[in-house]
Amino acid sequence: MIEDNLLMVFENEDGTTFECELQDTVFYDNNEYGVFLPVTDDDQGDVIIVKIEDTDGDEVVFDGDLSDEILEGVFEIFKEHFQDVYEFDED
Repeated sequence: MIEDNLLMVFENEDGTTFECELQDTVFYDNNEYGVFLPVTDDDQGDVIIVKIEDTDGDEVVFDGDLSDEILEGVFEIFKEHFQDVYEFDED
């Protein structure tokens, strides 16, 4: 299990970096995923989902290469967990 309030720096396709905070860990299809939200208001609505590969010792390994099916499944569970905290747009 990874610690609450974990801050991570991510890099987008154009090389811009941005800091995100762990909001939730979600178990989906026998795997654990971390759901991160940007700490700035600039990227409101963007969610970063990564698979938590390894939590042995002090090192945590994330995998961000996920299928659309996994991303949608994890996001649905996240929305259930935070339905009273965030307002989600229904597409």
